[in-house]
Formats: sequence, C-alpha cells, structure tokens
Amino acid sequence: MRLFNKKYKWDGYWETCYFLKEFNIDQEIDIQFEDELSEIPKPKDSQINAVTYIINNQSKILNRLCESFLSEYKKWKEIYDEHLPEMKSIDDVKKHIEISSIYIDLPEKEGLSYIGYRGGCSWDEEHGIGFIHIN
Repeated sequence: MRLFNKKYKWDGYWETCYFLKEFNIDQEIDIQFEDELSEIPKPKDSQINAVTYIINNQSKILNRLCESFLSEYKKWKEIYDEHLPEMKSIDDVKKHIEISSIYIDLPEKEGLSYIGYRGGCSWDEEHGIGFIHIN
C-alpha cells in the first residue's frame, strides 16, 4: 500500500488516482477497490497485487485490451456499422479508446483480483467501452 497512501480515502470503498502513462497521457486514472459492504477495513492483498500488476505491466495490459477488442471487431462492426471506425491494428484501437477508470474487484484467481477497465471510445460517447481482466 505504500504506493498509494498519500491519496487513499475511505467512503464505503477505497479509491485512489494514479498516473498510468500508457493508458492516458494527460490525466490520472481513477482506481476503485471493491469491498464487501464496507466490512473490510482495507484492500485485500489480491487487490494490491492487482494494482501492482497494472503499474508494472501497463503497456502489456493495454496491448492485450486492444487485441481483445480486435478479436471481436467483426461483431462490434455489425452493432455499430458506420459509427465504428476502421481498425486493423493495436495502434488503430489505441487512437479510438481511452481508459479512465479501473475497478479492482473482490473475486480473485491465483492471488490477483479481477480487474475492470472502463473508458471512452470514439464511436459511442454515451456508453463508452469496458473490459474485464481475469488472470
């Protein structure tokens, strides 16, 4: 928790902000830790492990998120039709999405909590885009 002590606050859940240069160049990203109805006094070790993983693997994670989007691109194209820009590479996807929030959930696998990523996208300003990372 040493990385985050200066910005932790408690109001029913843990929340902090962190500058992840690979995710969003101009601003810090909101990171929220889920709890069990405010009964846990601090984030679980698996949640701290998840944040540490994110910090240490930013580029790798963003590339995986973009790859996962590309693997489903045809399905998304059917839904959004002409609103979805042509994207054929990871770099193309990066131009059209921006991660703004990360959610560190309670369920875990192999000592790492599930991680949710949420943000904006150029083709659906109202709803944006989201991903979930299960180790």
